[in-house]
Amino acid sequence: MSKKTAKAVLLAAGATLALLVTGAPIAAMAAPNPPASTDAQQGAQVQVRFMPGIGNGISARLFIDAPERTRLIRVDDSACTTNADGTQIACDRAQWINRRTITLVVAQDASLGATLAGGKVRFEDAGTVIAETPFGIHVVARPLTAAVTTDVGARTAALSGTGQPGATVRVTGAAAPVETEIAADGTWSLSVDDLRTGSTALSVTQSIEGVPDQTLERTATIPTVDPTVDASADPIGRTVVLTGSGEPGATIEVSGPAGSGSSEVQANGDWRVVLEGVSWGEHQVTAKQVYESDEKTVSTTVALRPIAVQAEVTSTDPQTGSAEVTGRGHPGAVIELAGPGGTVTTDVHEDGSWSASVQGLQAGRNAVSITQQVSGADPSTVELDIVIADTPLMHPAAAGGAGIAALALIGAAALRRRTQRS
Repeated sequence: MSKKTAKAVLLAAGATLALLVTGAPIAAMAAPNPPASTDAQQGAQVQVRFMPGIGNGISARLFIDAPERTRLIRVDDSACTTNADGTQIACDRAQWINRRTITLVVAQDASLGATLAGGKVRFEDAGTVIAETPFGIHVVARPLTAAVTTDVGARTAALSGTGQPGATVRVTGAAAPVETEIAADGTWSLSVDDLRTGSTALSVTQSIEGVPDQTLERTATIPTVDPTVDASADPIGRTVVLTGSGEPGATIEVSGPAGSGSSEVQANGDWRVVLEGVSWGEHQVTAKQVYESDEKTVSTTVALRPIAVQAEVTSTDPQTGSAEVTGRGHPGAVIELAGPGGTVTTDVHEDGSWSASVQGLQAGRNAVSITQQVSGADPSTVELDIVIADTPLMHPAAAGGAGIAALALIGAAALRRRTQRS
């Protein structure tokens, strides 16, 4: 194609070009297609890719002009050269069929939000432009980043990240908004206080000269306090007292064979539930803490049993083969003492004491079973061995009062208590 016979008219960027030759068009080709605008940060390198667009076999030179406030530093074509100040790249090649990538650097002081115009990709034939497409660089702020770490005990969150130097970072969503300025090195950090329990949605916004530029959504999570539970049984009142700790303001729901109840965790973290009319036996109790949508469960085991029966011999009488037995037990229970002379029954007084006289004891060791029966509970039994000394050969009066007392002491000292059984 000769410069004397052809002239090109660019119809539109990326559109078809008609080469007008004297009389009629002789060829058709597309214009180069760099993007009209490419985002880039201040001082950053950015790449622009495009297809040359000119038809194969057409002899032309490729020129790339840098947009204002930028500098060309590289092109992926060995047939291209860059001038010293980086304002233009020139390429000489016989054919143009492959994609090209150019790299340029944006000025550090380029205005944020500005579109740096003046960039061009064009083909010339003997000094005549036969295809041309403009392109520009849009200067954007550095991307905002944000990371969150929480302090559960202090109920705070520390946020940090990077962004556009000099811009303002503002965090909202907590009890009060907080903000800070991004340092010259592009870093920032701040703290959010008084976080509530659960998940708090935080909006992190970067603003430049008061105008919001980017917003990120983050979450700070303060987990609820794990509940605890302790149980104690009162056999006299037939109650079980449950106490523990938990998340202030949460509801504690108690359930299980021992009964059910609920309580609110106080500001100091304590809670208490009393279960009444609990049946005898061992029970598992579950305490579920409910705080908004969060639920946590803890369990324990509590045993409610009657007061154990106790017994001791206070005196024996070898002459009559009898012994006086006293003890402690569950108020209102029935005590049965079964020995060689039969069974004796007595009741436990309200103060928990009881007493009985056992008859028909023989000289030597006498086994006596003492069983306590409480309504609704399994009976419990303890056994005593009551030793009765042999009857002295002399008349008691001959031995005198001291001798009689000594024999009684011998009998009492021989008593022993067996292990309780139930």
